[in-house]
Amino acid sequence: MFLSQVDGLPQEQGWLAVAANLVNFDDSPNTIVSRTEEFVSLIFASGFTPSDVAVLLWEHPGLVSSEPLAITECGIFFSQKLKIRKYDFRKLVRENPSLLTAKGLEKCREMSQVMLEIGISENGVKAQLESYMKFEVDNLVKLCVFLCGKGVGLKVGQLGGVFKKSKELFGEHNNYENMFKVVKTLKNGEGGGINLGIVVAKFPNVLLLEVERIKLVVDFLHEECNLNPFIRGRVIEAYPTVLSCDLENLRGTTTFFKDVVDIDSQDFPKIIRAFPHLLTTDIVQMNSVVEFLQGIGVVNVGRFVTRLPPILTYSVNADLKPKWQFLEAQLNHTSTFDLVRFPAYFSYPLEKVIRPRFEYLRWKNMNVGGGRNLEKFLTGGDKDFCERICYEEGVGKFLKWRSEVFVNEMKGS
Repeated sequence: MFLSQVDGLPQEQGWLAVAANLVNFDDSPNTIVSRTEEFVSLIFASGFTPSDVAVLLWEHPGLVSSEPLAITECGIFFSQKLKIRKYDFRKLVRENPSLLTAKGLEKCREMSQVMLEIGISENGVKAQLESYMKFEVDNLVKLCVFLCGKGVGLKVGQLGGVFKKSKELFGEHNNYENMFKVVKTLKNGEGGGINLGIVVAKFPNVLLLEVERIKLVVDFLHEECNLNPFIRGRVIEAYPTVLSCDLENLRGTTTFFKDVVDIDSQDFPKIIRAFPHLLTTDIVQMNSVVEFLQGIGVVNVGRFVTRLPPILTYSVNADLKPKWQFLEAQLNHTSTFDLVRFPAYFSYPLEKVIRPRFEYLRWKNMNVGGGRNLEKFLTGGDKDFCERICYEEGVGKFLKWRSEVFVNEMKGS
């Protein structure tokens, strides 16, 4: 049988599979052969290849003697109910052979139903089912109750996104005692009265952190970043992964802001509240921006960065230098003064906003100038630019020029 039907399984391994059943299930050889033949027949009928059968028989010989099997029902459920492709179905069974048994199929049905009920889409169920099958349905339900309870406060529709972000929450031995402590710590003052549902939705693994680690980061935000409880809470809600960050790295970033960038102590809390991800931005990256600004003549870097904090995350070579060089070429003079008056220049896309507007004004023989004019014609949308700066009705003429004239000029340059 193995030689004729299951060509992916060497004869020696085939007989070892039969022997394993003889030892484990104390059946007669004829019964084992009969069951194996029935198993192979059903599995082929369900679309499996000889290679699939070889793997199943060799790695899971006990399947042959499992009672009861549900091979046909399994195939129908996955193809008609879940609409999973044959290739994905075969892969899933090879990873989870218990699906071919009645008990395994019932677990799969229950698991997929729970997944749908907690807001995971049908496509999400198909994509994530393999991971979910490693866990027990009861554990999933228990976790859902905990997450949607008064403590955490998630909505049922948010559960799918939470589980997609964190498989660690599915641990069979979840430390609920620790998770309750995390909830209590963050809700009772340590986090500044935060909305824990927002935090868990963004960073589910916050529930798995050690409480002492959380307290150390919260103390850091209070004592070294000068964040009052309200602002501290908003920072944690906006960027909850900060609670998992290494404390020494956070201190290094804070020192960099104060000593290198020279941010005013009163401005620092405002910057962190608006852009909390800056606390974990690479210092080498930020320092390259500081050196670039100093290199083009910005004297008060701290004040410049205070007006445009995200600039510290911009690439010098791919973003800042091209925009600076373009501005110098357009204004025909050292334009540091213009930038100091309008740091947000660096926040606009060069090819989609800055260059087209400069070129359009030149095409219309209008003077661009610098300083306040730079801010004037870059702020606002295309319609505002056309009506306020170009004195045109609507945006049609500018859009036509951009698609016909500007695009062709860019292709030719």
